[in-house]
Amino acid sequence: MKTTFYDRLGRPVATSDDGQLVRDHLGRAVARIEHPDQVYSVTGHRLGMFRDGWIRDHAGKCVFFTKDAKGGPVRPIKRYHAFPRAGEVPPLKVVKKSHTIPPLDSFNWSELSGPKFFKED
Repeated sequence: MKTTFYDRLGRPVATSDDGQLVRDHLGRAVARIEHPDQVYSVTGHRLGMFRDGWIRDHAGKCVFFTKDAKGGPVRPIKRYHAFPRAGEVPPLKVVKKSHTIPPLDSFNWSELSGPKFFKED
């Protein structure tokens, strides 16, 4: 089942066809959702959490929502955008970096809502 991730303005930013590999609007692999609810960059850096239809940043603030999102801030009207069907070959799984205890979920939007969430500094 295809999942689309929308930012705080309702723009579709990424999709997942398998519930694990997340691709941007160009079909590039940008993240992976690992069991039970952790979101990692393709190089293994922890980006945040995925729970109740929300991807949240390290502070628990909302970055992206899906059509099935529960709780969180008021969601904007979803915009339409066609994502490409074919993408690059999924990257190999990498050793994940350790992470801290997750924060409580917030009802606020993260400043990282949008493509910059997937950028690594």
